[in-house]
Amino acid sequence: MKRIFLPLAIACSALALWQSGLFIPTKPAIPWLLGLIMFGMGMTLSPKDFVGVVQRWKLVGFGLLAQYTVMPPLKYCIPPTSAADAAKKQIPISQPAIARTDNGFSVKP
Repeated sequence: MKRIFLPLAIACSALALWQSGLFIPTKPAIPWLLGLIMFGMGMTLSPKDFVGVVQRWKLVGFGLLAQYTVMPPLKYCIPPTSAADAAKKQIPISQPAIARTDNGFSVKP
C-alpha cells in the first residue's frame, strides 16, 4: 500500500482537476473521511510524542502565538485565487488559472 499511495493520490488529484464532476457524489462523505483520517493519525501517537511536546514547550508556544497573531494578517497579503474572491473584495485580477464552475473547479487552458 505504501508504494502505490503516492501515485494513486497524484492520479486521483489529476483526475479531479480534469473531470471534477466525477467526484461531486462523494462530497457528503468528505467530512467523515477526513475525520477517519485524523482519527487514524491520532491513533499512531505514543506517549513519547506528548513528552516531546512538553519538552519543547517554547517552540509549541511560539507556534501557537504565530498561528493566532501572524497568520490572520498574512491572509491579506495573498492575492485572491478566484474571480469570486476578487469580486467580493473588489480587486481586479487577470484571468485565473483555476475558475469555479457550477459543478466544481475547471482548469482554463
